[in-house]
Amino acid sequence: MPNSSFEEYTNCSGASGNITDAKGWFSSSGSPDYYNPCAGTIAPTVDVPSNWCGYQLPLDGNAYAGIGTKLDFPPNTREIISTSLEEPLIIGEKYFVSAYVSRGLSEITHCAVNNFGFRFSINSYVAVNQNHIPIDNFSHIHSTSLITDTANWVWLGGSFVADSAYQYLMLGNFYDDENTDTVDCINLPNYGKIAYYYIDKVCVSTDSLENLSTNIIEVENGVERFSIYPNPARSILHIKNIEYTQPYILLNSLGQRVDKGELTKGLNLIDVSSYDRGIYFLLINNSATKILFIN
Repeated sequence: MPNSSFEEYTNCSGASGNITDAKGWFSSSGSPDYYNPCAGTIAPTVDVPSNWCGYQLPLDGNAYAGIGTKLDFPPNTREIISTSLEEPLIIGEKYFVSAYVSRGLSEITHCAVNNFGFRFSINSYVAVNQNHIPIDNFSHIHSTSLITDTANWVWLGGSFVADSAYQYLMLGNFYDDENTDTVDCINLPNYGKIAYYYIDKVCVSTDSLENLSTNIIEVENGVERFSIYPNPARSILHIKNIEYTQPYILLNSLGQRVDKGELTKGLNLIDVSSYDRGIYFLLINNSATKILFIN
């Protein structure tokens, strides 16, 4: 996909609500922001790393985007960013989709919410033309986890099988207030409750290796299954959100079994500190295979 880390820009206006400054990106709802060091002397509010919504270094390159995933005036207001894919998705093909997000925290953006997701479309929705994407509780992939981290970039993603020749990708919260969970919210006069997230390094690929992450959140057909972190792991591997007790096997790059056991509901801890550095394969219930790096 084009300009996946928002590095290329056609303009450096230094204005808020300026997502169209990032080459290939536009708004499908609201007024998303574009952050780039080029704006520092023009408008510090959209500078990097310090800006109106907090302080965050880019994950990749120099720039990133930012959206409000919950705004109260009027209710169910959302900011959604969109881009045109380099080529339409192929019907019946499995795609892996991901992005990194980080929660913005400022005087007016306090909330942490869930439901950050990815939605594909055949047609474009362009907010400047009053053609907004409906907030109708649907996305092809979304995470039910509340993203509270304000210091680090959190990987979100999953896979789905294309049922149409989608040409456009949209990112944001496509769920209304009734179906969105919140935490740490402060109801401010004239603002209400606002949640805001930075976005960087978006990926759409048919190759799951391009979506390797530091925090794997497995999503299948839009439903979160389990999460594995950190990746690479140095000492303890964390696995949580397992629905029921399932066996696991850990294999090295030669296919040799180095560990086995059972995963249960809640948080599971696996000690990998004694293993050689390299690539490993985690098989859950003999079907779900994850590629891990032990450092």
